[in-house]
Amino acid sequence: SKVILCTTFTENPDQGWVIQIFDDHFQERAAWFDYPSIGFNNNEIFISGNLFGSLTNLWVTNYIYQIKCNVVGANETVYALDYLTHDRIEEPWSNNFGFTILPVSHGKGQNYGAGIFMVSTEEATYNNSIYLYNITGGINDNPEIEKYTIDIEDFEPTGHGAFQKNGGDTSLLATGDNRIQSAFFQRNRIHLVFSKRSDNDESLIQYYRFKVEDLEPLSYIIRRNTNSYAYPAIASIGYRRAIVGFLRSSKDVFPQVRLKRINRRVASSPNSIRILRGSNFCNNCKDDRFNNLQRWGDYIGIQRWYGHRKVFIYGHVPDGNK
Repeated sequence: SKVILCTTFTENPDQGWVIQIFDDHFQERAAWFDYPSIGFNNNEIFISGNLFGSLTNLWVTNYIYQIKCNVVGANETVYALDYLTHDRIEEPWSNNFGFTILPVSHGKGQNYGAGIFMVSTEEATYNNSIYLYNITGGINDNPEIEKYTIDIEDFEPTGHGAFQKNGGDTSLLATGDNRIQSAFFQRNRIHLVFSKRSDNDESLIQYYRFKVEDLEPLSYIIRRNTNSYAYPAIASIGYRRAIVGFLRSSKDVFPQVRLKRINRRVASSPNSIRILRGSNFCNNCKDDRFNNLQRWGDYIGIQRWYGHRKVFIYGHVPDGNK
């Protein structure tokens, strides 16, 4: 596989794109690049993913591009100049390689660095840690990777599939796992979200916020009995405030895309906001890689519109039976 980096010529995406391709001999390594994520600092872009064996489909290692960029012209078009790569990054105090390591951009698009923070959880049946990585400098600074562990409450990956209205026991929805796929940095704090298993074997959403100086986490849980919550994504809406997009489903409702605000006190109103509601249940998206559960939303996302008090969110729900 190849990694394709696309940046617009201007702020208007209709006016063309710069397309740059990186493959780093993946074919020679008999590997493919999965779960791509992107982050940026003052003048570098970071692209992270997992390498899987092309023949075995087994996970091989993490892989991170650190790309030095040049901004050209009045439209500030971004071009990649040079890059280095990091792989086989081990978890703190462990010989295990970090899984799905996420680069963390600034929540309001402001500069920080050189280097960048990254976060991950362990892909395991049981865990009680968040891993924090710090790339200490730019590509010309011989950067190192510092590693830290943030102790949190015990958790497990999401349980059985989620129920959906009219779906019965044969059309359960996949709820993913506990990997972190969305986070942001602001005022020396990192905000992040991931899914985990609830006490009644449903899926809920865990929010954490911590200062990078002391690594003391503050916690908030998004849940409602008999409902499953999955695939969270988070964006900044101000100082120590965040908004979380996610998918929700239950025996009583068709799959939905919803939003939840989290305030400075790490609290929220009881109800979330429905953005989009499915018109039927999902019944033709079974995926053997998801234990033959219905695959319904593992590429949901949210993005702050920098310089504006707005966010964009994308997700999907069933329309008819599609």
